[in-house]
Amino acid sequence: MDYKPRTVIFSLVGLNVPSLEVKNSLKEVVEKGLRARNIAFKHVVGSYKGTVENSIVAIVEDDVKLNYIRALAFRHDDQESILVINEDRTAYLEFNNGTTEKLGAFRHIDALKARELDAWTLDGSDYYAVI
Repeated sequence: MDYKPRTVIFSLVGLNVPSLEVKNSLKEVVEKGLRARNIAFKHVVGSYKGTVENSIVAIVEDDVKLNYIRALAFRHDDQESILVINEDRTAYLEFNNGTTEKLGAFRHIDALKARELDAWTLDGSDYYAVI
């Protein structure tokens, strides 16, 4: 088993639906599953391919937890990918078809830089992106 801590950022398509009832129900199920597995997480805002999304940042310490995130994120075909960031800040996109693409380094950026990019994460007032 691999015990390298990684950060995973993923969007749950259901959290982006207009129905508040569906959104809250899905959010509760996701949060309950993450807590049951002792996976630290928080809600953030992200942009992927220029589309702003409700996203989750999770810290996983081993492959079992990472595999749970993969199963959770890819339970529907409309979730294209998740972003996995290693301890050295190297970021990879993992796609729902099992392929992986190395992207670069996940770094803090300023808001002006974020406006130029089609993919970023907003955590509180801090922006991050793969550079």
